Amino acid sequence: MALANFLPLSLKALITHSFMLWLGGDMSFSTSEDSTTMNYYDSILDFSDQNTLWSLGNHDYANLNLIETYTNRPSFYSYYRNGLSFIVLDTQDDFSNISGDQLDLITSVTDTIEESSHLVILHHKLIWMYGNTDLEPIINDVSNGQFGDCFYCLNPNNWYEDIHPMLQVVQQSGIQVICVGGDIGFETSQFEYTTSEGIKYLASGISDDLISSKALIFDHNTYTKELCWHFELLSEI
Repeated sequence: MALANFLPLSLKALITHSFMLWLGGDMSFSTSEDSTTMNYYDSILDFSDQNTLWSLGNHDYANLNLIETYTNRPSFYSYYRNGLSFIVLDTQDDFSNISGDQLDLITSVTDTIEESSHLVILHHKLIWMYGNTDLEPIINDVSNGQFGDCFYCLNPNNWYEDIHPMLQVVQQSGIQVICVGGDIGFETSQFEYTTSEGIKYLASGISDDLISSKALIFDHNTYTKELCWHFELLSEI
């Protein structure tokens, strides 16, 4: 997959009067290859800000240690803000299988979540497309990473075996689950799907064609606990 050197502000969130930035990965062709590139993007995105959430893509992955010096976070983590719980996944690890400490993290959050109105899972690869009878046939029409077993591909994974059942329980408890992916933009700039249980799968991304690229904008009302979203052309933001 060839990528131009671009800045994909693929996911943004507006929470009442405060601002969050959700990054779906692949900031540039090789984001963490050197400090010069990281300094440039950090000057714009402020990686160490607790409200900048970044799910790493394959083009960000050259030097994880360097990334951590800027973010002060590991490649996957959880976060809570204003009634919203977040899990940021590393879908490059273990070829998109969510295992080990990542699986433990999801288990811990889903087992203990009580006060939140929403659980937002931010990730790069659209790993929920594989294994879904509606979505798997259109992987190559939606995802930047085509279906396969390479590092940047949308790989076979354990989403529906291990992750989805936990999310179902959360959704059924009355907490809205929203999964937001960033490895999109070349085939289409927006995607939305709702499972039979009501879990939302969203994706937004930017290609080198900035005219048609869109960001995903969220608006959170902390008083009514409503979380709304829409896709918006970059030129109109």
